[in-house]
Amino acid sequence: MKKLLCLILAIFVLISCCACGNAPVAENENETLPAETQPEATPEEDPFAGIDEFTPDEDGNYQIYTAEGLKNVANHLDGSFILLCNIDLGGADWVPVGTQAAPFSGKFNGNNFTISNFTITQNTADGDMGMFGVNAGQVVNVYTENVTMTTNADTKQAGLLIGTNQGQVRRSNLKGVINAEDLAAGAKIGGLAGYSVELLETTTAAVDLNVSAAGKASVGGIVGHQEGNIIRNCNASGVLTISGGEAKTVGLFAGVANDAELTGCQFLGEGNKVDGELFVTCIGTQTETTTNTEYAIRDNSIEKVAFPADVQARRDHVVEVARAMAGTFWTVKEPLFIDYNCTCCKDRTFLPGKLYRGIPYNHKNGSMQRFLYAMEEQPDENGNLVVADWVYGYQGTIDTWDMYIGNDCSSFAQQALASVCDDVQFYRSRTQFPHYGFGTIAVGDWNWDIPVDADGYADDTYKEYIEPIGELAMMENYALLRAGDMVGNTITAGGHCRIVVEDPVVMLDENGNLDPEASYVTTCEQTGFQDVEENGLSYTSSTRLDTKYSFAVLIKEGYVPMTCECLVTSTEDISEATVEDTLDGRLGLTTGIVTATRNLDSVEMIITDAEGNEVFRNRMFTTVGKTTDSMSEYFVIRKVPKTYDLANFTPAISQIQWDLSKTYHCTIIAHLNCGDEVVAREFDF
Repeated sequence: MKKLLCLILAIFVLISCCACGNAPVAENENETLPAETQPEATPEEDPFAGIDEFTPDEDGNYQIYTAEGLKNVANHLDGSFILLCNIDLGGADWVPVGTQAAPFSGKFNGNNFTISNFTITQNTADGDMGMFGVNAGQVVNVYTENVTMTTNADTKQAGLLIGTNQGQVRRSNLKGVINAEDLAAGAKIGGLAGYSVELLETTTAAVDLNVSAAGKASVGGIVGHQEGNIIRNCNASGVLTISGGEAKTVGLFAGVANDAELTGCQFLGEGNKVDGELFVTCIGTQTETTTNTEYAIRDNSIEKVAFPADVQARRDHVVEVARAMAGTFWTVKEPLFIDYNCTCCKDRTFLPGKLYRGIPYNHKNGSMQRFLYAMEEQPDENGNLVVADWVYGYQGTIDTWDMYIGNDCSSFAQQALASVCDDVQFYRSRTQFPHYGFGTIAVGDWNWDIPVDADGYADDTYKEYIEPIGELAMMENYALLRAGDMVGNTITAGGHCRIVVEDPVVMLDENGNLDPEASYVTTCEQTGFQDVEENGLSYTSSTRLDTKYSFAVLIKEGYVPMTCECLVTSTEDISEATVEDTLDGRLGLTTGIVTATRNLDSVEMIITDAEGNEVFRNRMFTTVGKTTDSMSEYFVIRKVPKTYDLANFTPAISQIQWDLSKTYHCTIIAHLNCGDEVVAREFDF
């Protein structure tokens, strides 16, 4: 009702404003108003006004901000260039810069801007293909996106950035695809460079290599052939699919490496195949080449089981909810105070002019739906949610306003899982383990059904669950996690939960053993409040969004992997709701139990008169918060129910002044945790 009144008032003000003033009004939509009434256009300020791309500045740099300026690099092979902005080449076919006879010998600084949307189909006279055909200078900070290279029968050296590298490459990030159906005999193909005799450092090649004419070719995720020098701190994450040809050398990092060094590198691509077989070879052929223990490759032997469509949809929904709860930005228009009254965090006042991210930390077991309900219908000019006017100072019929907003680590995980899994009922971190029977099951092979202390809790997850099977065995269980699962621990009086939002990355060391430091899980979670400064943005967050935790850290902190039955096995999801044991007439407004087939987030009642005018609208949430957050038996109310007593509407409905001569219509809507809305009952009285 409050939101509706605000909306009506806003429309009234808007209409009033439009009707005011002495400005002339056109009689029809095609008529142009007199020139003197037209608003003056404010010219957009040109950020590059006064900059000549084709003349070096006082420091000797060509400053590039257009596609034409980028092409000008080919005219000054010994020049110094710096990008001033992102450049979209609009699908153009790029001509490689630099040849064997006249290589690029200057400095190109991409300045961390992105060059995007182009193809490369042309070789130099010597068969080099890349943004730079031959580089003998310095290429740094170059980012590419949506680049497609297609080789031909004359291609000898090809890399998305450089065909032949005789200079240095640093701090670049390449994204694209190389398709090779034709190649010259003995060709060298790499995600970054085809052939290199110099340093390749701190560069990522997220380049898919599809090579189907690999006769005598050398193919690598970073470089086709490295002759001497170092590949340092370079990562590759594309997928290599190699087939055809009698003789070929293929490596995740390099096809061939002679008298070289590979240090601090990782390969993250998965599903790499040579002639249809998965492979994990680091370097195809090597002579006098050294690697070190920092080297790691993704375990491509793990073949993921495809979930049924309904199961995968549930997992996707869990991840979506978790990321929304962790990543939504919001602000307030007036100071807003929450009395936490618990040992976990201090009382907090949210202040205007500050930006906040994530559902606030408290013990309210608030859902994302509940959080959104307490916000204005329209975000502010920056796209951030704004706490609704009705919230400030609001005293609800059962609890203060904060019943609508906030959760802690266990209820964050519970709410994400309860959005699809109707049997998830753990209500604090210490009850998340399978033997409590609140809807979780183990991932992998670990003994969850163990004796617990006198209070019914395991006090130390590491000692009780990890130590008996060993750290390596538990890390192998981590490898089985999938997006939508969770990891949790318990230590003495507390514990923690995290929702897994991406499949884990399992890395192997140079000996083929699981690498605990390089392998990781990406999660979202509720935490305490912390101030954050990143990418020029300042905000206060009570959540962690898409945070990576290594297997080594998870072991140290005593985490174990868990999931829910509905995230493993197909079940039929039926979203229905009815009102049981209700009375007729006006008494039916506050008697009866709303019963749903799935977890019930809230119940909404709407009453209109015979003309369709809204008389009453109220929404009551099923897991009601508390006026205090003390750690006590009140945690039991944090379970997510499937029923709700309409008697809770009595205080609000008692305020209505009924016209006994009128007939009214009531609609009772069940809002389910999965996001579905179901009409539980409609009747006239």
